[in-house]
Amino acid sequence: ELIVARQTDEDSLAGLASDVDGIMTCWAEVSEAVIAAAPKCQIVSRLGVGLDNIDVDYCTRNKILVTFYFGSLLTLLGFIAVYVLAQRQQEFQSPHQ
Repeated sequence: ELIVARQTDEDSLAGLASDVDGIMTCWAEVSEAVIAAAPKCQIVSRLGVGLDNIDVDYCTRNKILVTFYFGSLLTLLGFIAVYVLAQRQQEFQSPHQ
């Protein structure tokens, strides 16, 4: 499911983040408070160049992948989907394999 934020203030973003696996932004500030409100978050990605609007230090301390992408949005969504599915596959593999 893709959740689109209509408001980009910190409280609104944190309120939307509680059940997300990843956060994608263009211009919105993704602060420590927003990322901390997303306990399942595995990746924060910027659609554009630079990471100045993402709290990279917080992500690094919490082993959350941070990326930026300046190409096609559909390609980025594909990369994120493959990453999340690969992580989920590990959860569903039997320990007896």
